[in-house]
Amino acid sequence: MLEKILEEIEQRISHYRENATAEYVDVCAGLREADEIIRQHMNDELNKNLEELKQYRAIGTVDECREAAERRKAKRPDYEGDGEADGYPVYDTWICPHCGEHYEIEYEEYACCPKCGQEIDWNEVSN
Repeated sequence: MLEKILEEIEQRISHYRENATAEYVDVCAGLREADEIIRQHMNDELNKNLEELKQYRAIGTVDECREAAERRKAKRPDYEGDGEADGYPVYDTWICPHCGEHYEIEYEEYACCPKCGQEIDWNEVSN
C-alpha cells in the first residue's frame, strides 16, 4: 500500500514538473517576445530622436538662431574718417555694426556685411 502511495506521489510530481516546465517555457518565451517588442520600440524612438537632433543641429543652436535673426534686422553702419573738407569731417570708411569689419565707403556698399551677414540700413546715410 505504501508503495502505491509513493508511486502516485511520484507520478503527480512528474506530471507537475512536466506541466510546470512547459508553462515556464511559455512564460519565458512570452517575456522574450515582450522584451524584443520593447527593445524595438525603444530603438525606433531613439532613431527618431536622433534624426530630430540632427535636424536641430543643422539649423544651429538657439543662440545661433537668435543671432542670425538679429542680423536680419538692418542696422546703420558706423563711420570713420581721417580728415576734413570745408570744416566738415570726411568719412571714408563704414564699419559693420555687428562684427566691426571696415569697408571703403564709395567702393564697398553691400546690402549685407560680407563677413558676418548683418543687413545694413543705408537709409538716412550722410557721408
